[in-house]
Amino acid sequence: MRFVASVGHTLSQALYTTGNNVVSNIKLLILSSICLLFGCGDIQIEKNCFEPVQFKVGELFSNDNVRVTPVWGNNSNQEYLKEHGVVGYLSINGSYERVLPNNTLNFTGNLYKVVPSAAERYIGSSSEYIMFEATLNDFKYVIPDLEPQNLKLPYPVGRCNF
Repeated sequence: MRFVASVGHTLSQALYTTGNNVVSNIKLLILSSICLLFGCGDIQIEKNCFEPVQFKVGELFSNDNVRVTPVWGNNSNQEYLKEHGVVGYLSINGSYERVLPNNTLNFTGNLYKVVPSAAERYIGSSSEYIMFEATLNDFKYVIPDLEPQNLKLPYPVGRCNF
């Protein structure tokens, strides 16, 4: 009887210890999953990927409704762009100030590579993309390479480490 009680106590102690480890492992798994789903997106700049080039807005974009969308908000990508002096995005899908077709965009040769987080990639169907840096009236903007009009821009084959 004493042996059975001793084994029972040892087993219950082992289960209790294992139970604590299981709880710890579950907590670790949950925290890791949250980090993978909501974090780990990234943006980085690569400089001098191509020689600087100029285009008129009307030559580059497929329609005359090019607009600016300011860089604001507090996510890490927008903060990174602000730290590098970028004030907005230029796009035919922009929602603010219109950019006239005869304005000149001066492409600097710098590119920004955006890597979405796991949640953006697998749940939101986002993929990696690049943005071209350009100046307009002494302000820095980025133009996402998701739109067909950017086919006129020099693609950075071999010069950048993306």
